[in-house]
Amino acid sequence: MKKISKDQIKRRDELQGKLQSLMADLETACEAYNEALREKWSAIDDALGAYNEAIGEVNEWQQEIASDIQSYMDDRSEKWLESDKAQEYESWREEFEDEIEEVKLEQPEELGTSDLEDLSEALGNRREELES
Repeated sequence: MKKISKDQIKRRDELQGKLQSLMADLETACEAYNEALREKWSAIDDALGAYNEAIGEVNEWQQEIASDIQSYMDDRSEKWLESDKAQEYESWREEFEDEIEEVKLEQPEELGTSDLEDLSEALGNRREELES
């Protein structure tokens, strides 16, 4: 065999067209996915912002409690400050000094076909016959 037949060329052309059409469908599906992703991410971003704002309020409240505990301890005698009870208060105060970290979420990357090889072009570039 030195070259592919007319029927094989016809089939290649059909397959090439099919690949082009399906690639267009894939690109359309990726665009729809990316649009939905952007819309949904906006809602997540809003909810995340509200959640982190509440974390800030929690941290503020905790600092107030820690400060109140410290004020209580500051009003005690030297003898009391050396007691086991003072150690319990110190440990309790430290619990409230530990700040809660804000939550971070990364937006997923969008999908695209730009990194995919154009298979229809590759198929079209196949030699139809063997050169002698």
